[in-house]
Amino acid sequence: MATKKASKVSKSAKLTPKTVVQNVKDNIADLVVDLTPKVKEEKNLQSSSEHALWSELKDRQIQAFGLPKQKVCDHVKFKSGAGSKIIVTLKASAILPLLEETFFKEYLFEQSEKYVVITKI
Repeated sequence: MATKKASKVSKSAKLTPKTVVQNVKDNIADLVVDLTPKVKEEKNLQSSSEHALWSELKDRQIQAFGLPKQKVCDHVKFKSGAGSKIIVTLKASAILPLLEETFFKEYLFEQSEKYVVITKI
């Protein structure tokens, strides 16, 4: 495809920096493959249960550090998931007792070194 566009330029035309840049842009536009849809598909292939668990938990409101209208996602960062469990990190370790107290009937929180495993009961 690139050879067809290059042949359209007449031999008698003067090659200026502007025309050369435009020809290169035209040729590159034909050759570039957009990879973003493939990346999005791979992200969608991950387990829907882990994302369902995170999406149901992340927007829940908590009263953290005396501040109103705080959300779980303000203090917790999602890392990965495995089946019915999700693995998260805490921005502040003081948030773990608050999460346990607030959601003790629905979720089980287990801390292992720098990660916290959350399981739905």
